[in-house]
Amino acid sequence: MGEFGVCVALFQAQVDSPGRQSESTGLRHLAFMVGRDDLARAQERLDAYGIEFRFEDHGNAHSVYFPDPDGNEIELTTYEP
Repeated sequence: MGEFGVCVALFQAQVDSPGRQSESTGLRHLAFMVGRDDLARAQERLDAYGIEFRFEDHGNAHSVYFPDPDGNEIELTTYEP
């Protein structure tokens, strides 16, 4: 996904990995910057699909955090007021 030259490719792992505790060594989370309206739509969509998420007001940014299907934490954040 993304534009030419700025892309993210996600691939399904071919083997099961051992579970790990939150905040342990490794990938903490993957963040994507979005617009304010996109963040609001994402929250509505997560709600509609019954996906639990948490909202955080960082003062200079608003973010939502939720797990992907493999349990990795995803952050969507906006710096738009």
